[in-house]
Amino acid sequence: AYAIYTSGTTGKPKAVLVSHGSVDSFRAQLSGRYFGSPDESAEAVLFLANYVFDFSVEQLALSVLGGHKLLVPPPSAADDPAFYELANREGLSYLSGTPTQVERFDLARLSHLRCVLVAGEAFQPQHFEKMRGEFAGPILNAYGTTETTVYNTVHRFEPGDAYRNTLGAPLGNTRLYVLGDGMKLLPTGAVGELYLAGDCVTEGYLHRPELTRERFLPNPFAAESGRFPMIYRTGDL
Repeated sequence: AYAIYTSGTTGKPKAVLVSHGSVDSFRAQLSGRYFGSPDESAEAVLFLANYVFDFSVEQLALSVLGGHKLLVPPPSAADDPAFYELANREGLSYLSGTPTQVERFDLARLSHLRCVLVAGEAFQPQHFEKMRGEFAGPILNAYGTTETTVYNTVHRFEPGDAYRNTLGAPLGNTRLYVLGDGMKLLPTGAVGELYLAGDCVTEGYLHRPELTRERFLPNPFAAESGRFPMIYRTGDL
């Protein structure tokens, strides 16, 4: 489907090869997750991400690939009164981005906003408190990697929920494993390295065969489902 670079926040950016199957499985997981079909409601999604980063895939999947509207903001939209007029006129209902991006907006001025999702950075208590002070609806925190197609887990904070630091539950195209030495499965509560398997796992790195072999490994749990031959080593504890 495409090659897209990692952000480089954990090292030198790398081009990841994402197959049609992986990106379509991600699109399918988003269908109906945050709002209904075009027949049920007309939604507008903000195209906040730079198109060279994989967060843009989420915003495209929810909008034009799902039959909804994609709203392209002007530069410095968060500080532009004309943007809020445009957003309310067009019915902006879904906003996603990094916590740093999202907290710049005055969410209280977005009269049609129904859902906010953050990912790509640690979601800190101060981010949550600022957003909750301006927006009473669901706030979602997602975790994932470019190597496993945008994001893989989501935690939903409903109105009244207190902040907590959690990855949330996996999407249906993702299997999570916490492994120790020798890639042995660890018991609940143990500290280990997070590995991801499922239709989300991409094809590896462009022109980086050694690194691909290091991070994309044969899945020792593949026999459980008869699928998902590869598992991705995130490096996250």
